[in-house]
Amino acid sequence: MRALINRVLHRRTTRFVTFTSTQRTRFAAVEGVPLDKVAVIANGIESAVMGDRNELRMEIGLPLDAFVLYLPARLAAQKNQFLAMRAFDSVARDDKRWRLVLAGRGPLETALKEEASRLATASQITFLGFRADAARLCGGMDVFLMTSRWERMPLALGEAMRAGLPVVTTPWEGAEDFVTDGITGFVAGAHSIEAFASALERLRDDKQRASIAARGREFANDQFDLDTSVYRHIALYREVAGFAQ
Repeated sequence: MRALINRVLHRRTTRFVTFTSTQRTRFAAVEGVPLDKVAVIANGIESAVMGDRNELRMEIGLPLDAFVLYLPARLAAQKNQFLAMRAFDSVARDDKRWRLVLAGRGPLETALKEEASRLATASQITFLGFRADAARLCGGMDVFLMTSRWERMPLALGEAMRAGLPVVTTPWEGAEDFVTDGITGFVAGAHSIEAFASALERLRDDKQRASIAARGREFANDQFDLDTSVYRHIALYREVAGFAQ
Protein backbone atom coordinates (compact mmCIF):
# COMPACT_ATOMS: atom_id res chain seq x y z
CA MET A 1 0.00 0.00 0.00
CA ARG A 2 2.81 2.39 0.88
CA ALA A 3 4.63 1.65 -2.38
CA LEU A 4 1.44 2.23 -4.39
CA ILE A 5 0.75 5.55 -2.66
CA ASN A 6 4.36 6.63 -3.15
CA ARG A 7 4.23 5.91 -6.86
CA VAL A 8 1.19 8.15 -7.21
CA LEU A 9 2.60 10.95 -5.07
CA HIS A 10 6.12 10.82 -6.53
CA ARG A 11 4.77 11.57 -10.01
CA ARG A 12 3.18 14.74 -8.64
CA THR A 13 6.20 15.85 -6.60
CA THR A 14 8.52 18.47 -8.06
CA ARG A 15 11.45 18.09 -5.67
CA PHE A 16 12.54 15.75 -2.91
CA VAL A 17 14.99 16.73 -0.15
CA THR A 18 17.52 14.41 1.48
CA PHE A 19 20.23 15.18 4.03
CA THR A 20 23.28 13.74 2.22
CA SER A 21 24.51 12.74 -1.21
CA THR A 22 24.50 9.08 -0.15
CA GLN A 23 20.83 9.33 0.79
CA ARG A 24 20.11 11.15 -2.48
CA THR A 25 21.54 8.34 -4.58
CA ARG A 26 19.84 5.62 -2.53
CA PHE A 27 16.47 7.39 -2.45
CA ALA A 28 16.44 7.93 -6.22
CA ALA A 29 17.27 4.26 -6.86
CA VAL A 30 14.85 2.77 -4.31
CA GLU A 31 11.94 5.10 -5.02
CA GLY A 32 12.44 5.21 -8.79
CA VAL A 33 12.65 8.98 -9.16
CA PRO A 34 15.07 10.96 -11.38
CA LEU A 35 18.25 11.93 -9.56
CA ASP A 36 17.93 15.55 -10.69
CA LYS A 37 14.66 15.85 -8.76
CA VAL A 38 16.41 15.08 -5.46
CA ALA A 39 18.10 17.96 -3.62
CA VAL A 40 20.59 17.66 -0.75
CA ILE A 41 20.14 20.01 2.20
CA ALA A 42 21.54 19.08 5.60
CA ASN A 43 19.55 19.96 8.70
CA GLY A 44 20.72 23.08 10.45
CA ILE A 45 22.12 22.53 13.93
CA GLU A 46 22.33 25.29 16.48
CA SER A 47 25.67 25.64 18.21
CA ALA A 48 25.00 24.65 21.81
CA VAL A 49 26.05 26.85 24.70
CA MET A 50 28.83 24.92 26.41
CA GLY A 51 29.11 24.79 30.18
CA ASP A 52 32.36 25.22 32.07
CA ARG A 53 34.48 22.07 31.72
CA ASN A 54 35.37 21.65 35.38
CA GLU A 55 31.92 22.61 36.65
CA LEU A 56 30.28 20.07 34.34
CA ARG A 57 32.61 17.34 35.51
CA MET A 58 31.95 18.06 39.16
CA GLU A 59 28.22 18.15 38.42
CA ILE A 60 28.20 14.60 37.06
CA GLY A 61 30.92 13.22 39.31
CA LEU A 62 33.86 12.90 36.91
CA PRO A 63 37.50 13.45 37.89
CA LEU A 64 38.85 16.69 36.49
CA ASP A 65 41.83 14.91 34.94
CA ALA A 66 39.82 12.05 33.36
CA PHE A 67 39.86 11.33 29.63
CA VAL A 68 36.12 11.15 28.92
CA LEU A 69 34.40 9.43 25.99
CA TYR A 70 30.78 10.54 25.56
CA LEU A 71 27.87 8.71 23.91
CA PRO A 72 24.49 10.47 24.23
CA ALA A 73 21.74 8.44 22.55
CA ARG A 74 18.59 6.46 23.13
CA LEU A 75 19.47 3.15 24.78
CA ALA A 76 18.24 1.00 21.92
CA ALA A 77 19.54 -1.62 19.47
CA GLN A 78 20.11 0.93 16.68
CA LYS A 79 22.60 2.90 18.79
CA ASN A 80 24.53 -0.25 19.79
CA GLN A 81 25.94 0.91 23.12
CA PHE A 82 27.01 -2.68 23.82
CA LEU A 83 29.71 -2.23 21.20
CA ALA A 84 30.88 1.01 22.79
CA MET A 85 31.20 -0.57 26.23
CA ARG A 86 32.95 -3.73 25.05
CA ALA A 87 35.44 -1.85 22.88
CA PHE A 88 36.06 0.61 25.70
CA ASP A 89 36.66 -2.28 28.09
CA SER A 90 39.33 -3.72 25.80
CA VAL A 91 41.34 -0.47 25.57
CA ALA A 92 40.75 1.21 28.95
CA ARG A 93 41.08 -1.54 31.55
CA ASP A 94 44.74 -0.66 32.14
CA ASP A 95 44.19 3.09 32.19
CA LYS A 96 41.88 4.24 34.97
CA ARG A 97 41.99 7.79 33.64
CA TRP A 98 39.72 6.76 30.75
CA ARG A 99 35.99 7.12 31.38
CA LEU A 100 32.90 6.28 29.32
CA VAL A 101 29.76 8.37 29.84
CA LEU A 102 26.41 7.23 28.43
CA ALA A 103 23.45 9.63 28.41
CA GLY A 104 19.92 8.56 27.54
CA ARG A 105 17.16 6.14 28.36
CA GLY A 106 15.51 3.37 26.38
CA PRO A 107 14.40 -0.26 26.28
CA LEU A 108 17.95 -1.64 26.72
CA GLU A 109 18.82 0.37 29.83
CA THR A 110 18.64 -2.56 32.25
CA ALA A 111 20.53 -4.92 29.93
CA LEU A 112 23.26 -2.35 29.30
CA LYS A 113 23.75 -1.67 33.00
CA GLU A 114 23.96 -5.40 33.70
CA GLU A 115 26.55 -5.79 30.95
CA ALA A 116 28.55 -2.85 32.29
CA SER A 117 28.63 -4.39 35.78
CA ARG A 118 30.32 -7.51 34.38
CA LEU A 119 33.14 -5.63 32.65
CA ALA A 120 36.59 -5.04 34.12
CA THR A 121 36.02 -1.31 33.54
CA ALA A 122 32.66 -1.22 35.38
CA SER A 123 33.85 1.55 37.72
CA GLN A 124 34.88 3.65 34.69
CA ILE A 125 31.43 3.63 33.03
CA THR A 126 28.78 6.19 34.00
CA PHE A 127 25.08 6.19 33.07
CA LEU A 128 23.53 9.66 33.29
CA GLY A 129 19.98 8.77 32.28
CA PHE A 130 17.99 11.20 30.16
CA ARG A 131 19.56 14.65 29.92
CA ALA A 132 17.72 17.53 28.31
CA ASP A 133 21.10 19.32 28.22
CA ALA A 134 22.99 16.52 26.44
CA ALA A 135 24.52 19.00 23.97
CA ARG A 136 25.70 21.31 26.77
CA LEU A 137 27.53 18.41 28.39
CA CYS A 138 29.86 18.23 25.38
CA GLY A 139 31.75 21.05 27.07
CA GLY A 140 32.92 18.65 29.78
CA MET A 141 33.90 15.76 27.49
CA ASP A 142 36.98 14.87 25.44
CA VAL A 143 35.61 12.58 22.69
CA PHE A 144 32.23 11.87 21.08
CA LEU A 145 31.33 8.26 20.25
CA MET A 146 28.77 6.96 17.76
CA THR A 147 28.37 3.18 17.54
CA SER A 148 25.13 3.17 15.56
CA ARG A 149 24.14 0.42 13.16
CA TRP A 150 22.39 3.00 10.97
CA GLU A 151 21.65 6.73 10.96
CA ARG A 152 20.15 9.36 8.69
CA MET A 153 20.98 12.86 9.96
CA PRO A 154 22.37 12.46 13.52
CA LEU A 155 21.96 15.85 15.17
CA ALA A 156 24.04 14.81 18.19
CA LEU A 157 26.99 14.18 15.89
CA GLY A 158 26.74 17.68 14.43
CA GLU A 159 26.39 19.20 17.90
CA ALA A 160 29.52 17.40 19.12
CA MET A 161 31.56 18.42 16.08
CA ARG A 162 30.46 22.04 16.43
CA ALA A 163 31.47 21.83 20.10
CA GLY A 164 34.98 20.82 19.05
CA LEU A 165 34.93 17.17 20.10
CA PRO A 166 36.79 14.62 17.97
CA VAL A 167 34.43 11.90 16.75
CA VAL A 168 34.86 8.13 16.65
CA THR A 169 32.11 6.38 14.68
CA THR A 170 31.13 3.07 13.18
CA PRO A 171 30.90 2.91 9.36
CA TRP A 172 27.12 3.14 9.06
CA GLU A 173 25.83 3.84 5.55
CA GLY A 174 26.33 7.54 4.87
CA ALA A 175 28.82 8.14 7.69
CA GLU A 176 31.36 9.25 5.09
CA ASP A 177 29.13 12.26 4.33
CA PHE A 178 29.80 13.51 7.87
CA VAL A 179 33.12 12.05 8.97
CA THR A 180 36.21 11.52 6.81
CA ASP A 181 38.55 9.08 8.53
CA GLY A 182 41.77 10.70 9.69
CA ILE A 183 40.63 14.16 8.59
CA THR A 184 37.41 15.18 10.37
CA GLY A 185 37.11 12.14 12.65
CA PHE A 186 37.94 8.49 13.19
CA VAL A 187 35.89 5.84 11.38
CA ALA A 188 36.13 2.22 12.52
CA GLY A 189 36.83 -0.32 9.79
CA ALA A 190 33.81 -2.45 10.72
CA HIS A 191 31.00 -2.87 13.24
CA SER A 192 33.11 -5.12 15.46
CA ILE A 193 34.68 -4.82 18.90
CA GLU A 194 38.16 -5.18 17.45
CA ALA A 195 37.64 -2.55 14.76
CA PHE A 196 36.07 -0.02 17.10
CA ALA A 197 38.71 -0.64 19.77
CA SER A 198 41.38 -0.04 17.13
CA ALA A 199 39.75 3.30 16.31
CA LEU A 200 39.70 4.21 20.01
CA GLU A 201 43.42 3.46 20.30
CA ARG A 202 44.09 6.19 17.75
CA LEU A 203 42.81 8.73 20.28
CA ARG A 204 46.06 8.38 22.23
CA ASP A 205 47.84 10.61 19.73
CA ASP A 206 47.14 14.02 21.30
CA LYS A 207 48.38 16.02 18.34
CA GLN A 208 46.32 14.11 15.78
CA ARG A 209 43.25 14.21 18.02
CA ALA A 210 43.46 17.99 18.37
CA SER A 211 43.91 18.60 14.64
CA ILE A 212 41.01 16.30 13.77
CA ALA A 213 38.78 18.03 16.31
CA ALA A 214 39.62 21.42 14.76
CA ARG A 215 38.93 20.23 11.19
CA GLY A 216 35.73 18.52 12.30
CA ARG A 217 34.52 21.72 13.91
CA GLU A 218 35.30 23.73 10.79
CA PHE A 219 33.45 21.21 8.62
CA ALA A 220 30.39 21.14 10.92
CA ASN A 221 30.19 24.92 11.20
CA ASP A 222 30.11 25.10 7.42
CA GLN A 223 27.78 22.18 6.70
CA PHE A 224 25.31 22.41 9.59
CA ASP A 225 24.96 26.17 10.00
CA LEU A 226 21.29 26.87 10.75
CA ASP A 227 21.05 30.02 8.65
CA THR A 228 22.68 28.27 5.69
CA SER A 229 20.14 25.45 5.88
CA VAL A 230 17.27 27.97 5.92
CA TYR A 231 18.65 29.89 2.93
CA ARG A 232 19.13 26.67 0.94
CA HIS A 233 15.49 25.76 1.53
CA ILE A 234 14.37 29.24 0.52
CA ALA A 235 16.41 29.00 -2.68
CA LEU A 236 14.84 25.62 -3.46
CA TYR A 237 11.31 26.95 -2.86
CA ARG A 238 12.01 29.94 -5.12
CA GLU A 239 13.31 27.65 -7.84
CA VAL A 240 10.25 25.42 -7.65
CA ALA A 241 7.94 28.44 -7.66
CA GLY A 242 9.74 29.84 -10.71
CA PHE A 243 11.06 33.00 -9.08
CA ALA A 244 14.27 34.63 -10.33
CA GLN A 245 17.27 33.97 -8.11
